[in-house]
Order: sequence, then C-alpha cells, then structure tokens
Amino acid sequence: MTHAIPSLMTSQTRTRQILSALSQSTRLEVFRLLCQAGDEGLGAGTIARLLDIPHNTLSTHLAILQRAELICAKRQGRNITYIGRAQGLSELIAFLSRECGYAMPHPDEAFGVTDGVTGRVTGGVTGRTSGRRDEAANNQTEGPNR
Repeated sequence: MTHAIPSLMTSQTRTRQILSALSQSTRLEVFRLLCQAGDEGLGAGTIARLLDIPHNTLSTHLAILQRAELICAKRQGRNITYIGRAQGLSELIAFLSRECGYAMPHPDEAFGVTDGVTGRVTGGVTGRTSGRRDEAANNQTEGPNR
C-alpha cells in the first residue's frame, strides 16, 4: 500500500498543475481554441489575432500550458504550431473520478449519451443522477413518519 501514496502525490501534483493552468481565463480560451483546431493546430500569430492577445502575453500563456502538458509545439522550419492535448483532460477527469467519484455523476449522465437511433442526447446534467446520490437524497427527505 505504500506504493499508492507516491502515485497519489504525483496525481495530485499533476491535477493541481492542470487546474492551475486552466484556471486563468485567457489560458482556458487558448486551450479551447487549440482543441477545436484539432491535429492541425494553430500558429501563435493566429491565436493572438483570434483572441486579440498581445504576442508577449500569449507567449507566457503558451509556456504555462506547455509545462502543464496541455498543449505541445511542433516546429516546421521557422514556424511553430501549437496543438491541444486532450490527454491532459483525460488525466484530470480520471483523477477526479477516482478520488472524488462520489461527487461526480457518471460520464453518461454528465455529458449525455446519444441513443444511436435518433441521435438525441439522453441523460445529461439535468437527467437522472447516480444511485448513490438518489439514496442520499431519499435519506434526507424521508423522516421517521414517512
């Protein structure tokens, strides 16, 4: 069991790094933009223009996102293309699910699932909740006379 503690510490450190990087609104916007751009990514000049950010400010934000391993940079000659890394979000979600699972809905409930026939989303945050939450809610609302 002593091996779980360093792993947990590493996971917590990594999670703090990701959350810290995404907690600033400009960095979150840069990350969102790069994830939407897909594997082709975007150059710094394009990001700066689209988000109306000065180049020197953007450079700082890009460096923080890179240190958090949320984006990567690919050099092509004199140009650098930045690409969003969804793996960082997967690590964050895995940690939160594992360590804070009781407080989180099942992914199908949180994000909704398409039914495959009509393409309509079922579930979602306004849909049904997990059984553990239902039990907790019932315990709070049911008194001894009910």
